[in-house]
Amino acid sequence: MSPKNSTNISNRQTIAKALHAETQMGYQRALERVVDAAERGLLPAVLDAAGRAEAVRILSAPTGPQPAARKAVPNTQEVGEAAPVASPDFPPWDGAAVTWPDAGALGSTAPANHYVAAVRDRLRQDMAKFLIDRAGARRADADHCWELGHWIPSDHPAHAVRQAQQYLGDRGWTEVRVLWARPGAPFAEPEWINVNVTSVHPRSAGPRDRPWLSAYDGRDHFALMLSDIAALSLPGDDDETAPVDPDDQAKALAAGVQNPDLERVDGARRGALYQARKTEEALLRASPHPDRPALVPLGGIGTGGGEVALDLDAPFLGHPTRQTRDLLKRAGTWGLTLREIREHLAVDDSQALAYLGAMAGQGLLIAPGNAADRDGGYWKITAGGVQLGRGTGRKAVSRARADALAAKVVNAARDINADPDSLWWVKEIRAVGPYSDPGREQLLHVDLAVHLSPRLSDQTEQAKAEARMEDDARDAGMTGLVRDMIGYGHWRTRLALAGKGTTVRMFMLHPHAEEGTALFREDRDLTVTRTTPQYRKLTPGTVGQCSWCRRELEAVRIARPGEPRRSSPIALCEDCQGLGGVVGRADDYQEVYLHASYKVLKKLKEEGAFHDTGCMLCGRPSASAQQWWEQWSGSDEPDAVLRLCQICPGLLALADRREREQEWRELHQAACLTGMHAILREEAGLDPFTVPTMKRKLPRLTEFHQQILEAITLNGVISAADMDRIDHAQGIHRKRDWWQSRMGHLLQHDLVTPVGGESRRPWSRMRAMDDEERDLVRKMRKLHVPGPVWNGTAVIQPQPPADWVRLADQLKTLAAKHDRLALGLQDAAQGRHG
Repeated sequence: MSPKNSTNISNRQTIAKALHAETQMGYQRALERVVDAAERGLLPAVLDAAGRAEAVRILSAPTGPQPAARKAVPNTQEVGEAAPVASPDFPPWDGAAVTWPDAGALGSTAPANHYVAAVRDRLRQDMAKFLIDRAGARRADADHCWELGHWIPSDHPAHAVRQAQQYLGDRGWTEVRVLWARPGAPFAEPEWINVNVTSVHPRSAGPRDRPWLSAYDGRDHFALMLSDIAALSLPGDDDETAPVDPDDQAKALAAGVQNPDLERVDGARRGALYQARKTEEALLRASPHPDRPALVPLGGIGTGGGEVALDLDAPFLGHPTRQTRDLLKRAGTWGLTLREIREHLAVDDSQALAYLGAMAGQGLLIAPGNAADRDGGYWKITAGGVQLGRGTGRKAVSRARADALAAKVVNAARDINADPDSLWWVKEIRAVGPYSDPGREQLLHVDLAVHLSPRLSDQTEQAKAEARMEDDARDAGMTGLVRDMIGYGHWRTRLALAGKGTTVRMFMLHPHAEEGTALFREDRDLTVTRTTPQYRKLTPGTVGQCSWCRRELEAVRIARPGEPRRSSPIALCEDCQGLGGVVGRADDYQEVYLHASYKVLKKLKEEGAFHDTGCMLCGRPSASAQQWWEQWSGSDEPDAVLRLCQICPGLLALADRREREQEWRELHQAACLTGMHAILREEAGLDPFTVPTMKRKLPRLTEFHQQILEAITLNGVISAADMDRIDHAQGIHRKRDWWQSRMGHLLQHDLVTPVGGESRRPWSRMRAMDDEERDLVRKMRKLHVPGPVWNGTAVIQPQPPADWVRLADQLKTLAAKHDRLALGLQDAAQGRHG
């Protein structure tokens, strides 16, 4: 056999691999160096084993031949504000970079984790080999790779932004397949998702200032940070251009392999994978519901709710439509499982599997490819399933009502435009979707497309103003959950137009769009030029002393929602934040945290008092030593003898007697928590804060609650544990607290009550309440609720009024009678069942 010459492709690959192992340079860069040297005639003429070794020596030498200077990739599209140019400081694969004045300040596009880095590196190597070996390209870079429909984002932001804008910026809605490392996902490795990319954003005034893509997956509009994207591909008819099989790549990464040498799968298996992928893509590419415009929601509000009107009580697959809607609505990212169907519908495994199959037959789910996985695997949700999960039972509005709602939005737009302090102004509003059809008299939604323009002409000044507004709102505890990646001011403008209602839906209207009917147009240019001071991000304020325990240590300022936190005179240390029920950003006081109580109580027992006089926790003078019992104490002996004021026992979850009911303990803790913050505000010279009383919404009752009531009526007395045992006997397995939560719902509705004076807890034995008992309980509740309260100056336990005592005696007599009847029914039922 004659020796192979230097033009043989396999020889070049072998040399590149050896050069990669010798010098640790990237394989793609090594291959480019080999190809360039061969074209320039610098490699040995005969590349046998000795010739290849000599080629590696030549190419790995410090003064060895370097690749020829790379020319800039011609830019055939207008990208950003200036034409891109080649950058010699980055690998040739990335190609050109944007040359904006602030390009160096672009956010990071570096891989979000080592999985993304490994996939990007592997795909670049495989695509380089494919381009040179099979596609016949003279060069291997990102632009040539995109010609085949694949993009591996650059690790360098100026290059990644140029690629994103050139490849996707002018395409409008683009169907793509993205290998995405989902932020906060239970697994760190990337997963393939099918989405429509709607726009490219080099900057963000949202949670992270990083380049991102706006994407729509048939359910929601959301942001894809470039740093979370390992690869992106266009859907095509020929899967031969795929450099790595996604299934094998995911398995290799899950096993911890950073740069695996994957074997090519056989043609039959690749064809099966390809067909499954195309079927999935076809389902997810299904157009949105015809009553929903194919536009991005404005301000990130209303990303997918209420797309179709349903009769939720109508039968569907043998069950009310509401049950199927709820299943699809609550399903996780991965889909539905057999267990979820079994628990939600109270059926056995065979019935649950049949129901899943029926949903798949209706096009709502995709069954697992392997029949063996159908019992324990995930049934993926299709676009049709997503739409049904977003269904609503809300009734349509009349045309006159819709016109009135649209007129309110137009008036709000005029007010926004007249306010020079608003960060955005309304350029145009158009009626879209069914509302643009004058013949539609009944409308589920009033859909409006809005074109918002930034108030400030300078993009940097606009971003600074957005950041300052968000900082002020965050400091006052008013930001909430903002999904708008454009900025907090943009989100506030959207709220000013129509709030968060579900009837009026608002979408982003792209410039020069002519969709729908124009309702409002601002002919003036309201953009202004304004220069503001340099922006500095606010940090939570700290002081050197805690306002409650008065120890000399670092404490964080806290404030009520609507009050500025940076100037608040109240600050709590880490221990007292938990005792004071401070949540997250220290602006909402809800309940005492038992974990924090145990932690501080342990410090007091083991390390001694925080103060030598007064209360051993807070140091306030009105304190006395006495015995205390902890939460769930099982001993007759006290758990501690502590010197405390009247407030601190509730903060530490202590009670003065072991037999105190759990309901009393909770009321005591709430009263002490209210008193703590009232004292803090009084000592700081702040006005008293009155917590608004809100009527608690009772949970909706379902057929499962009716099953419990029927079982109680039949058996007299029953508990959640009894219902769980009945389920197990029928082959139905639910979570342990499933029936307890529903028993608690019946307690809230005053439909059941504990028997024999047991504690009012969901796990107690229950009997049914009759109308007379229920009427007495509600009358007593209006007159008086037993337990400790904060009266503005102290924690007290007020005496009940005489009318309440009289009603309580009547209820006690009546309850004893019904207890005897219920226990008799229970004995009879046990006798019937042996």
